[in-house]
Amino acid sequence: MKDSLDSAICDRARKHVQFHPGGPGCAQRLRWWERHARHLGGPRHAELAAASEGLSFRGLWAASERAIEERLSASRGRCPRRWRTGGASGPFSRGPRRR
Repeated sequence: MKDSLDSAICDRARKHVQFHPGGPGCAQRLRWWERHARHLGGPRHAELAAASEGLSFRGLWAASERAIEERLSASRGRCPRRWRTGGASGPFSRGPRRR
């Protein structure tokens, strides 16, 4: 793709983006959880990094948002419907996303 760009644009470019196939590694996921789940302790960050293997950074965001939604539902005295019906549970389940 870079070869198809105008040389004037390439000369003025200050940054580049490099994509790594396969998504973030364990160390990257660990740093992500440490940054975005500061309220948890170190051992929990390592557990989350291991449990979220195979997720992209977008998937990590989605999993954390889903966990927050579920926690808020539970704190209001309501448990998510899929917990009542015995379906998959937890933010890393690969089931359909609730609306």
